Amino acid sequence: MEYQLTVVSGRHKGQSFPLLDTDIVIGRHPDCNLFIPDPMVSRKHCRILVQDGEIHLKDLGSRNPTLVNGLPCTDGVLHLGDEISVGSWVLLLNSAAGKTRQGSEGPDSDTMSHFDSPSSALSLADARDSLEPRPRTFHDLIFLYDCSTDFSAAETVHALLRALLQRVTERFRPKRFWAAQVRDDELLTFLPFEEMPTESPPPDIIRLALRERRGQLSMSTLTQQGHRVLSFVMVAPAQSAGVTSAVLIVQAETPHPAYTEDDLRLLMLLSKSFMPFLGAVEEVEQLRRDYERLRTRAGESLVLVGNSNSMRLVRERIAGAAQSGLNALITGESGTGKEMAARLLHAQSVRQSGPFIPVNCAAIPRELFESEFFGFEKGAFTGAGAAREGYFAMAHGGTLFLDEIGDLSLDNQARLLRAIEYGTFRRIGGKDETRVDVRVVAATNTDIPEAIRKGLFREDLYQRLRGFEVHMPPLRERPADIPVYANYFFEMAKTQGRTPLAGFTQDALDLLCAQRWRGNVRELRYSILRAVSIANGPEITAKDLVDASLAAREILDAELLSIDDAEKKHISGVLQHFQGNVNQAAKVLGVGRSTLYRKISEFGIAE
Repeated sequence: MEYQLTVVSGRHKGQSFPLLDTDIVIGRHPDCNLFIPDPMVSRKHCRILVQDGEIHLKDLGSRNPTLVNGLPCTDGVLHLGDEISVGSWVLLLNSAAGKTRQGSEGPDSDTMSHFDSPSSALSLADARDSLEPRPRTFHDLIFLYDCSTDFSAAETVHALLRALLQRVTERFRPKRFWAAQVRDDELLTFLPFEEMPTESPPPDIIRLALRERRGQLSMSTLTQQGHRVLSFVMVAPAQSAGVTSAVLIVQAETPHPAYTEDDLRLLMLLSKSFMPFLGAVEEVEQLRRDYERLRTRAGESLVLVGNSNSMRLVRERIAGAAQSGLNALITGESGTGKEMAARLLHAQSVRQSGPFIPVNCAAIPRELFESEFFGFEKGAFTGAGAAREGYFAMAHGGTLFLDEIGDLSLDNQARLLRAIEYGTFRRIGGKDETRVDVRVVAATNTDIPEAIRKGLFREDLYQRLRGFEVHMPPLRERPADIPVYANYFFEMAKTQGRTPLAGFTQDALDLLCAQRWRGNVRELRYSILRAVSIANGPEITAKDLVDASLAAREILDAELLSIDDAEKKHISGVLQHFQGNVNQAAKVLGVGRSTLYRKISEFGIAE
């Protein structure tokens, strides 16, 4: 049998050195047969020679020991599959190309390796036991731990695949990598990586891995442009409940890494640990889509309850915007139902099966805008222990709803404009641009044209957002809709088993219609729900409505406290509690500092 040393770690990975009758001297001196320019290697470090059919290793008095399978060795016999570590280089003793590499083979094996010849196999269960306590084993355990940490932080399939690709690239440095889900033990559905190889993976070894339910390692000799190249392919199927559900495929060619059965064992463990995360994230995404559909249905009834002409125009406008595919801007006072209109627009569009990601721009601190919207890479800043997706990536294939967009600072408006304009962004700490397919629906209660005149809002961003503009009319401009909303909210409480009441008295309806409802539909809704909770008679009366309000409850005709007055009172109380500290007050109130400063100025609150 002819033997060779293959470099599996070092500058010349994949290169092989045949072991003939002459000795091979390894060292840092240029005259050595195998020259290793590494300061950890002695000028003449060790010698490998063939004697009486055996392969011997002799240390030549090196300053740092020669390791065989992780253990120091000064003089010993080598066997096929041994790893010799000299400095930072790792050499694998194997048979010359075209010969069979020895290994364990049996009916219970879960991995196989092919070297232009019949296979050898090794059980995955045995693989765990046979991992010797070498330094490489420790690094592999750290690698699997880091993978699990990254996988657990992924909130979408897109983020999970990105983490898998990054980890596989770091550890195996493949030329090509594929991941596929398996249906009926044969049908492959390739998962959509950002940089999917244009070439197809080798079908024969994949079919063999799926049929025999074992990991496969194949090495073959190729000729490319007159040069001999070694090609390594690893196939790692993963099983769930006894059924093969996914497969990872890694391919490398010299001078890329030369894979060993240790690499195949690690890829098998990675594949098996990856599958539960994939299944869990897919279920979460499905639940998120189902939840959004249910919320959309509820929102459709909530927003479109009114029968007034203005609400009919709103419905027509939303339908047109949904079919157009353009970005949309929804305007209107607080409480008019802008988010529900956005959800309805999403539900009627071709993106209805995609995610709907709502974001309150006013609640995002100015300095955290990029990390929240674009995400960040692991280690991008202190505390970034794992990579995280931003809102744009989470909304890929669906709709990104930006509420209170008028509260964004000018510099963040510029960053948002670029992402909307080109559909690309770069995560913090990242080197590559990420492309997404996202429709943006924005909402605001700010007079944007007036903000543009004052230099507080970018006109180019305004034009980019208002592909369609939908205005939600305030409730005071459509008083005929008030009884309709009141009865809807009453029925909502009734179906939830909260009340045996029959409805409203006429004086209660008259009182509701007489109010201006500065908080619009939201204020009306909570007034009805509070009245339902305290009413004692067979119907809700005007007194029940007053008693449920925030105003004084002693007399029936007491002036009701408006939403603005209640908001001013609450903000004043929080500021007083924190002795005028705006930062702490903003955190408790759940708004950004710029929003709180605007409210303080608007209400004339003394800090």
